[in-house]
Amino acid sequence: MKINFFLITLSLFSVIRVHSQYSSPYSQYGLGKIADPVTSSNNSCGGISAGYISPLNINIQNPASYSNSYLTTFEVGGFMEYGSYKVADSAYASGNGGMTHLAILLPLKSTKWGLAMGIQPYSSVNLSFSSTIQDPDLKKIYLLNTDEGSMYKAFIGTGYKIKNISIGVNIGLLWGGINKKYSYYVNDSFGRSFDNINNASISAFHYNVGVQYYKTINKNLLLVLGLSGATNTQAHGTNYGQINTWQYVGNTLVSDRAKRDTADFSFLIPGFIDFGFTLTKKNYLTLGMDFKMSNWSVMRYNINEKPLNDKWSIHAGVEFKPINKENVKAKKYFNIIAYRAGASFGKSEQNISNTFINTYSLHLGLGLPVKVPRVISYFNLGLEMGGRGMDNTYSNESYFKFNLFLTFADKWFTRTKFE
Repeated sequence: MKINFFLITLSLFSVIRVHSQYSSPYSQYGLGKIADPVTSSNNSCGGISAGYISPLNINIQNPASYSNSYLTTFEVGGFMEYGSYKVADSAYASGNGGMTHLAILLPLKSTKWGLAMGIQPYSSVNLSFSSTIQDPDLKKIYLLNTDEGSMYKAFIGTGYKIKNISIGVNIGLLWGGINKKYSYYVNDSFGRSFDNINNASISAFHYNVGVQYYKTINKNLLLVLGLSGATNTQAHGTNYGQINTWQYVGNTLVSDRAKRDTADFSFLIPGFIDFGFTLTKKNYLTLGMDFKMSNWSVMRYNINEKPLNDKWSIHAGVEFKPINKENVKAKKYFNIIAYRAGASFGKSEQNISNTFINTYSLHLGLGLPVKVPRVISYFNLGLEMGGRGMDNTYSNESYFKFNLFLTFADKWFTRTKFE
């Protein structure tokens, strides 16, 4: 039964596009809009991760947390998102969805040594806008810019605990592509059209390391201090460009495709640092806070692109599990639900007219136990709303996102003993 449920769930999510995103003007900079690396239940706690531990969830951002596993845990996540933005006096809206991550955590030694592997999006580009120009000869020229693409990362990692300290590391591959197309059409008797296409494929090795320190206070409180991060890594890519032109000569459409040579290039993927803490009271109430920073100013993906800014953000969250309190009845379903909330604010990496872009988000979540024979399973539901922008008059973006994380845990690889 549990294997069938596992396969059905995996099949349902495999038909969804791995990652997509609503159209956003901020995705045209650098490698696009960077996906949230916090993809488990702690996402609903405002995105805290440095000191977050849970034996039934996979905290990818800090691999030191893998050491707390005692059951084989499978996790898959998806989202639906609606966003809108305005530029000057114009407003635009769109929506989309996809997968947030697919991961499995194996306890090599219960609550001491864990191994995780999975795949998740890294960034996405999705922008399309058009405009019209009136030339001096009173002919209309229609312009269309289309940017699209996605990048992903696959990883394998391990975490090991030595007394009250855990250390961990993730390593893996980052890959994907970004496609940019600039087109115009002249509304005259020749019907002239022009396409300038530039496609880039990118790959890089990536890693991150983490450490967590555990301290029991007055036998009732557990303090976890966490730190994770990575240095800059080198990325490599290949650019392929092509220019296409069309026009009518009489009643005949004449086309010309001028191929440009491919060109190899390289650039730096910025590193990051994330440090914070969680404070847990008797395993039923957890408070946490993180500070995260990434040096995007070192990255120049496009040589003609303006420098990006260093990115930073502050995250805070709370998790409440009534079932772990004393004298709480497990027969009441509301007592076995995990309740989560959080918020974040900061500055993004995008640089527009030498101006920092403000970011903010608010989070709510529920961990809903699901009855599956012999399997510990949860639907982790999350609601997130937030935005980014320069000010209230020029360029603002807001979004609303619904997250669904499915978690299954069991002793799948434990050998059965017969007497």
